[in-house]
Amino acid sequence: MSEGTVIATAITEQQAAAISEAPFFHKGRARARCPHCQSAANCRSSREIAITNRELYYECTNLFCGHAWKSSEIYEHGLRPSAIPDPKIELKLRVPNRQDVLEMMRDQDPAKPELFSALQPDLLAPDTGCG
Repeated sequence: MSEGTVIATAITEQQAAAISEAPFFHKGRARARCPHCQSAANCRSSREIAITNRELYYECTNLFCGHAWKSSEIYEHGLRPSAIPDPKIELKLRVPNRQDVLEMMRDQDPAKPELFSALQPDLLAPDTGCG
């Protein structure tokens, strides 16, 4: 093998950085990072196992690596409820944290004042010059 062939097949550090910084969704297709060379990998196909479970088949974009693998994608929990829920399936929602619960409770009762709303009139009181 000649020296020119070796140079032609080697990737520069800049090219490797560009590959590793590639977005993980490209033209609507899922991407992942290759576990061997850390390059971007494209999802070549997927198969639905259940409404909440898919098998995905990935292929590394680094021609010198060529790794291909199968991965699973499962539904863990919803972040907000659907406006049009399917009554045939029951999906978990995430457990709200304390701050979320307090905000929901406050939003439900508009008669309850804000924490500092009672202080607002005092802040707008005229200056008496005693200050």
